Amino acid sequence: MTVSRRTLLGAALSGGAVAAVGLPAAHAATIGPNPPLEAPRLLVDPRAPRGFLDGACIALQTLGLGGIAVVEPPSDAALTESIAWLTARRGRRIIAMVGDSQAILMQQMAPAGRVRWLSLAQHGSSSEAAFANRHRVTALPANRGLARRLAVELAAAGADFAVFDQPLGGGGATPGAAVPGFVSHRDADGLLHLAGLSAAEGCTGLDRPTTGLAPYASCATTAATGLGWERALGEALALIAADRWPQQAAEAQQIFAGRGRGTAAAAVALTSFVIAS
Repeated sequence: MTVSRRTLLGAALSGGAVAAVGLPAAHAATIGPNPPLEAPRLLVDPRAPRGFLDGACIALQTLGLGGIAVVEPPSDAALTESIAWLTARRGRRIIAMVGDSQAILMQQMAPAGRVRWLSLAQHGSSSEAAFANRHRVTALPANRGLARRLAVELAAAGADFAVFDQPLGGGGATPGAAVPGFVSHRDADGLLHLAGLSAAEGCTGLDRPTTGLAPYASCATTAATGLGWERALGEALALIAADRWPQQAAEAQQIFAGRGRGTAAAAVALTSFVIAS
């Protein structure tokens, strides 16, 4: 997938590519009372980390949403059938980790005004940039705090990584919380949380200016589980799909970066998301 197609995918939830891919606005309200939730369907690319599927299934069973239908690998026919299943009745959810092209195809197939995109995150690696293991999270009201969850797991695993948290519609007025194991900084663009490297090293690797950067601290509540980012992500998306993710105030734009000893990103470009009818 080219960079331009990845940009299109990332822009879809913010409304920048709604016309291009035929998506409703991500924040469109559901009309009428919410119906009872059904067991979500899981779409998992065979290249996806196994921990993602395990985390999602265990979390859904704990929440009483067992009987999950798993489609693996998701062929074009399976994607088409899954969208038809999703839109046939309100209260249905799809949790997915698929290739970028499959995610774009699902966005193109989703009927305008019939689905809500609750979560979107891109996972991959790059040999052309510092912090080559990269995750980019679009922070909707349903998943604020997801980027922080990924970052603490990656830092605990000793990974070399960067996690970009992009709030829908721009950064909020609420400062973000400092994160255990990170040294936090703030400037006019938002918050920068660094683990295992200095502010100068972080800014250089992220192509971010050091001017106006100041130390930042606040109470921190997010701690690593030690289960890995893949399982933590699966659990988080299960909570989002079940409407059990803790709601948080809109925070400023944030970047989390760590200098570690190993890699912990998907070997291929993958996209995770939750969509709801």
